[in-house]
Amino acid sequence: MNYKLNSAKRISQVTMLVLLMLMGLGFVSQAAQCSEQLPLPGFTDQDSVSISLSQETYRPCDVIEGTVSVSLSRAESITVSISGPGVTPSSFSLDSGESKTISIELPCEDAPLSITYTASITSGDGSEESDSATVTLLTKMWDSGSAIGSSAGAQDGRMISPQDQRADVDSTEKIQVGFQGTLACEVEGATDSDHWKQGEEEGEAGDSVSSYLWSASGGTITPDPSDPKKATWTAPNEKGSFTIKCTIDDAPTAVESPDRGSRDDSALVRQVQVEVASYKVEVQAKRSGTDDSRFASSAKVAAASGSADIRVKVTNLTGGLPVSGVTFDAPQITGGDSGVEGYRAATVSFSSLTTDSNGELRGSLRASNAIENLSVEFTSPQTDSSSATVDQVWSELEGSDESWVYSKEFEYGVAEPITYRMQFTDEEIVPISGHSMTFETTGLSGEIWDETAGEDIDGDGQPDGGFEPEHYDNEEIDIFGYRDLVTYPPVVTETPAGSYHSSQTVSETKDDYFFVDSVEFDIVDQDVLDNGSGSE
Repeated sequence: MNYKLNSAKRISQVTMLVLLMLMGLGFVSQAAQCSEQLPLPGFTDQDSVSISLSQETYRPCDVIEGTVSVSLSRAESITVSISGPGVTPSSFSLDSGESKTISIELPCEDAPLSITYTASITSGDGSEESDSATVTLLTKMWDSGSAIGSSAGAQDGRMISPQDQRADVDSTEKIQVGFQGTLACEVEGATDSDHWKQGEEEGEAGDSVSSYLWSASGGTITPDPSDPKKATWTAPNEKGSFTIKCTIDDAPTAVESPDRGSRDDSALVRQVQVEVASYKVEVQAKRSGTDDSRFASSAKVAAASGSADIRVKVTNLTGGLPVSGVTFDAPQITGGDSGVEGYRAATVSFSSLTTDSNGELRGSLRASNAIENLSVEFTSPQTDSSSATVDQVWSELEGSDESWVYSKEFEYGVAEPITYRMQFTDEEIVPISGHSMTFETTGLSGEIWDETAGEDIDGDGQPDGGFEPEHYDNEEIDIFGYRDLVTYPPVVTETPAGSYHSSQTVSETKDDYFFVDSVEFDIVDQDVLDNGSGSE
């Protein structure tokens, strides 16, 4: 095996002769094998190569430098190869411990985000050694950042008309318009802000919003040629719900090399719901006998005896003018007690179901005999339905002292007057008159004679009898035959209006067995499904 030593000394002829002699004796080969296993002084055990670049980031077309060095275990020089674009030179020889500066022209077009340069060598034993260094493209990475219409946490691009949504962009309230009606539509100007990041730095930059596209699910939408944020919508000649939309989009600024990413945002949609009806319908009610100024969406009448006037008004939505000739289906009355035994339904009466020259229908409602709220609904194929409420009341006075007038004490055999008043309040006190009323005993309390009670007065060792308290409810009064212990003459009414008068006469006893102390009684309205009560 041959070695080239870095020594200025020459091997003398004498030495050479000695070596030749030793070779003949077989010693040199063994010595050569030993020297092959030990590195010579000043060399490492393994070949290595290293590469470093003058900078870690680059911009397109930059020219940078690199430094390549080798460390060799036995050879004095070795060939180094450099992989990567734009390297000069890409192959050269280096002695152990030497370094070389290389020049790198980085790409100008389609510059990659990163480029790796690798220096490699092939050792004497055939193994490959290498080292790499990477340079990263210095670029801004863009994304769409805040959505259109919500830059810096603020809202813009909101609907101004036909519904002002600046306080609530999620409003679901519907706008009403008539056939062929028009609505002015407008949105605010919208803003857009995009986000970028470059290394450890980041920030935002505004983008342009230039597209306002109006559309509608029905009818005709006409953009304003001078202001894209405005448009006019014309309703179709048909009933229904329609959606008017404004789709707002950006004109994204192009991301130029070497920057990366996109500044294109998703479109923002602002919309409003519109209800198209041919006419506006109002159903109103008032207590019969009052003037027209009392017409409202609800009225109050007496159950069973009361009545209400019903008015339906039809106007054109676009001008608010009366509309004649609109025909309605028969009105529908709904209430809560239709399943109760003895229920008598409310009825309505209209001479015509077609609006007159004033755009009105007029009729009346006769109350049912239930204490309930009624809904009177009108529907026409030409328009939407509408309804009014009629509250059927019995007596709104609170507490027995308000409705009842009677003596809290009675004297046996003496008729004690009783008065019950019924009335309600409807901007004024309204008596409830004309009902069939009766008074009825519902409970009796007193004492009964008990032969086994009391003290032994005569001294015979047995109790001599005494009185014990007793109470009979309404059913027991009939069972024991005590109903006629309390009598009431027929009720007299209307003096004053809404007052129902009678009297109560109490007998002490019927059979010298039960003696009355107190009476409970009700007044029963034969015309309604409810009643009041009192006691003495």
